[in-house]
Amino acid sequence: MNLHSSVVIHVDIDYFYAQVEEVLNPNLKDKPFGVQQGLNMVTCNYIARSFGIKKWRPVKECLEKCPDLVLVKGEDLSEYKKFSKRIAELLHEEFGSTERMGLDEHYMDITKLAEDKLALLTDEELTNIRFAGPFYPNEEAFSKCSCGCENRLMVGSQIAQNIRDKILNELKLTCSVGIAHNKLLAKLVGQMNKPNNQTVLAPIAAAEFMAELKEVRNIFGVGGKTAERIEELGIKSISDLQNCTFEKLRNYFTQETAVRLKEAALGIDNSVVRPSGKPKTVGLEHSCPPITIRSDVEKMFQDLLPQLVEHIENDARIPEGLKVTIRQYNREKKASFKETKQCVLLPSYFKHFDEKIKLSDHAHDLIMKSVMSTFDKIIGKEKFYINLVGLCFNKFRELKRGTSSIESFLKKRKSEGETSDDNDQSPPSKRQKIVNRNSIPANVDQSVWRDLPIELQQELMRSWQSSSTNDNSSDMIKSSTFASESSQGLKLKSNGNLKNVNTLYNHFNKK
Repeated sequence: MNLHSSVVIHVDIDYFYAQVEEVLNPNLKDKPFGVQQGLNMVTCNYIARSFGIKKWRPVKECLEKCPDLVLVKGEDLSEYKKFSKRIAELLHEEFGSTERMGLDEHYMDITKLAEDKLALLTDEELTNIRFAGPFYPNEEAFSKCSCGCENRLMVGSQIAQNIRDKILNELKLTCSVGIAHNKLLAKLVGQMNKPNNQTVLAPIAAAEFMAELKEVRNIFGVGGKTAERIEELGIKSISDLQNCTFEKLRNYFTQETAVRLKEAALGIDNSVVRPSGKPKTVGLEHSCPPITIRSDVEKMFQDLLPQLVEHIENDARIPEGLKVTIRQYNREKKASFKETKQCVLLPSYFKHFDEKIKLSDHAHDLIMKSVMSTFDKIIGKEKFYINLVGLCFNKFRELKRGTSSIESFLKKRKSEGETSDDNDQSPPSKRQKIVNRNSIPANVDQSVWRDLPIELQQELMRSWQSSSTNDNSSDMIKSSTFASESSQGLKLKSNGNLKNVNTLYNHFNKK
């Protein structure tokens, strides 16, 4: 397998929110200014950064460093989304498909395009091609590999320059671009010469480049908690991680995590660029002054949830997952790090009303119970010092009009590759002892069943048993569906009898 055969581009629009504000109001270009959300400044232009101002810092702190700092309110994302859509359309015209990451980042696999351009060059033209923009570590490093990656990456750098020029000419936005043989390296090398520039990386220098990034936290995808655990092993830098034996990592992490960390430290990334259709996730984050009280955190999430629902109201899909994010500040290390955890959403939490996706009655309160339960799992019993909260819908499914079956949550989803826990050899939990597993109908997913509250398990068991007695049916679930969205609350239909199960679902939260 030729590990250098691909050419991947990562496009990152420079200081996106702030740059959009500059386009909308050119008078801001020569001033230090930032975009404010709540009490924090989420991003700023490079003039402001020259005063030592950093992103995601309290406004008060930023004004102390630069009293002349101009602040623009950035809570309304509509203009940013318009520009993001235009960027995506422009890139789609050029490349056909991209992998979109948020509002301002895109990956493109341009391997075929680079090879096609190379095939059209004469021998003389091939001899005269040069890199566009900076390269790492030096030009000689590219010629040390005989797989042909040098020419592919040269052409890739020229393609990158062309797309940067087009974005600037048509949208008045500058961007920074990384060109490499995989996604991880393309993203990281693109940060070397920001803003308004590009960098191409020699494949042979991947490990050397990663070592120069120094801190393990600089590896994309390594969160604060993972970085802390790595440091507990005495690993202080990416170079240390490169030299650490795999066995040592495997003794401390799962096999999958150990492999991922080791490969990332060496610049190895086998993930492919996946063309984006509809977004796989829709999220919002709000920064805030330091919070140490749980009720204040809950208020932040309360305000964020309806805003997030507005972002999917025109989507013909509903989310079945919700990622809860917080960012904690570590006073001892004087550094912030994000932590996330996932919880489950029921389809009945959403309704299609007036051609828009809306929350069903009582769904806001039910979702908030799950959010705060998930928050408690992230924090544990430790004191916290939080300066950002976020919510992100994911695991989208096409909306099914009409009723939603409870069976869709309890049945085995073999089509998704999920497996039953029938062969689980772990000791039964207290919950499993209360409700006999052997009494559960065969089409119920054991992993989902275990996450249901005891009260709901018992209620469903009584319904199944009653159904079996009255109708000689062992599968009550097939005749039990949630009432239509227009009915009040979540109700279970069973042979004409309606049972309110709102209270039983209050604590439903996927671990």
